This record gives sequence, C-alpha cells and structure tokens, in this order.
Amino acid sequence: MTDARIVKTKQKIKNSISLLLLKKDLQNITVAELCEYAHISRTTFYKNYDNTRLVVEGIIEELISETLDFGNELFACIGEKKTNQISMCELIRHNKKYLPIIRSDEIAQIFVERLSEKIDDKTVIAVCNAKRMKADDVRTLFEFQLSGCVNQIRKNYELTDKEWKEKKKAIDSFLKSGYKID
Repeated sequence: MTDARIVKTKQKIKNSISLLLLKKDLQNITVAELCEYAHISRTTFYKNYDNTRLVVEGIIEELISETLDFGNELFACIGEKKTNQISMCELIRHNKKYLPIIRSDEIAQIFVERLSEKIDDKTVIAVCNAKRMKADDVRTLFEFQLSGCVNQIRKNYELTDKEWKEKKKAIDSFLKSGYKID
C-alpha cells in the first residue's frame, strides 16, 4: 500500500521541477533550489529521489503510462486501428504539466528513448513482415518518427486546435502512405 504522504510529496517535487524547467535547463536546477521551490527539506527530497534527473524521468514515465502505446498510436494514425485513447501529441498539447518535457532538447531526447524502449515486439514484427525490413531498421524508423513527432509538438504548441489538426492530418497522411500495408 502506498503512503498518501509520499505520493503527495513526490507530486509536489514533480510539479516544482516542471515549473523550474519552464525557466531553466535541467542541468542548471540544483537540489537546493528545487527543495526551496517545493517547500521541502533536502532530507525529504533525498528520501524520494537521488537527483533531479530521476524526478524528470518520473514525469516521463507518467506521461508514457497515460498515452497510447506507440504501436497503437502508429496504427491509429495510419488508419489501421480505431481507439478511444488519447494520442501522445494530444495529451501533451492539452496537459500543460508535460510542456517542460518537450521544451528541453535533453529531456525530449530522454522521453523519445524511453518511449522507443516501450515499443512492443509485436508492432515491430508486423512492420517487418509488411515492409520486409529488419527489426533494428524498424526500431530506428520508429525512433526517427517519435523524434519528429516531439519536435512538431514543440514547434506547433501554440497553434489553435484547428490549426494543429490540419498539420496533424498532413503528417498522418504522409505516414499512412509510407506505412501502407500492401
């Protein structure tokens, strides 16, 4: 059973680092500064995390757990699968707490790496079989696509929903033609 106080403290730390990340890069945020911002002691911080990067990795894991797995997202965007879950780009666009993840090159790269690790073998095999590609090449392609997705979300974050939908439709159309299963 999880202690509610620990959950609350960790959320306070994550919220504070998110706010600090809107002002400065992760490598410039000290534990002391984060503790002051979160109104906690250093001892409390170190009971929960070893360093600031682990706090950010916790936020990334939270985002990944809330979004579609990449295989489902991929097949949904190319029209091969219908889903009611929210896509990664929509989740990030509509949930400001994830804005720091895409604003920082360093953190965005960590996010892409973590999300790439979560791509299941079934998805990779399906594309391998359809496109006659090696698994390593498919994973490289997926990571390339994820990097592009994150970059476009970052670049177009301030667009209206209507403007974003037009851009996303063009991207999805392009992806659909590239992944078209013969």
